[in-house]
Amino acid sequence: MAKKPDWDYALRIKGVTLRTLPVSYLADYLKELVGLMGDDSRPVLDGIVRGSVVVRVKQTGDHHAHTRARLRAAANDPSGPAGKSYSRIVGFMARDGAHGEIVDHQDAVVVRFAVDRQVTPAEPELTVNDVGTLDGRVVGVVGADDTVHVRLRDHGGIEHKVVLRDLAMARELASRFRAGPVRVHVHGTWRRTVEGKWEAQQVYADRVEELDDLSAKEVFDELRAIPTGWAAVADPLKEWASIRGLNDLHH
Repeated sequence: MAKKPDWDYALRIKGVTLRTLPVSYLADYLKELVGLMGDDSRPVLDGIVRGSVVVRVKQTGDHHAHTRARLRAAANDPSGPAGKSYSRIVGFMARDGAHGEIVDHQDAVVVRFAVDRQVTPAEPELTVNDVGTLDGRVVGVVGADDTVHVRLRDHGGIEHKVVLRDLAMARELASRFRAGPVRVHVHGTWRRTVEGKWEAQQVYADRVEELDDLSAKEVFDELRAIPTGWAAVADPLKEWASIRGLNDLHH
């Protein structure tokens, strides 16, 4: 009877070799492979095969079935636990001119990375200092020494962490806990991901302004209610053209 391989999953990176793939790029793949499998799986490196780069890992944690389900769901659920790592690996492969998949020890494909060969290679991650604004509702306030950490949840459900050194401002935000939306003007570091999106990384609050809950329809309804006099004009477009002198251009 053939001996069962002593590894559980292998990441195949096709189109590159160990001689052409920079070590720092290989580290990118290893980091996101852990993200795909999940910290609870506690994967350890079981070897790297020559030829196309094949990274083998062994799962030392429990819940093997959960890990397999997590891997299978990653490609179809970008917002799920493993979705971001899946997208980053796709970006790395586009960057490196590669394609690939994850297989189990029986050589069955568990997840395939859908790399568009025509897409522009992914941009490298970049961190800069900048200023900006974050909109959302206060869903968490935690004090730590002379600073306060606030969590804002934006319209898309993404949470942002903001550090406050002004205790008066912190109390103001705390009073809005799970209330209406606010806009926090911040400064700090912002990170551009390999997908080209900018994310606030470590930001500090400068000032806060309250936002209202009006929908776009309500805003336009208010604008329509403002008296302008145009409603009393029999032919507003003709009157507008006359005011602009457009009628004279046709004579």
